[in-house]
Amino acid sequence: MKELDFFVTFSSLAAVAGNPGQCDYGFANHFMDSFAAERERLRAEGTRRGKTLSINWSIWADGGMKLDEQTELYFKKTLVSVP
Repeated sequence: MKELDFFVTFSSLAAVAGNPGQCDYGFANHFMDSFAAERERLRAEGTRRGKTLSINWSIWADGGMKLDEQTELYFKKTLVSVP
C-alpha cells in the first residue's frame, strides 16, 4: 500500500473571523482547522503519514455566499490579499 503524501481540508475564513448568523458554519470550519493541526502534530510524532494542511478560503466573488457592501469594504481594508 502506498503511503499518503498529503492530507488537505478546504476550510473558510469563518473559522478564524466568525460569520454572524452562521455559528454552525464557523464552528465546522474551525473543527477542520483543529483536526488538521492535530493530525499534523501526530505526523510530527511519527504516528501519521502525509503532511496535513487546512486552507482557509475567503468568500469567492462568484460564490453563493454574498457579503453586504460594508462587510466587503471591511475585509478589503483589513485582510491581506495574496497575489
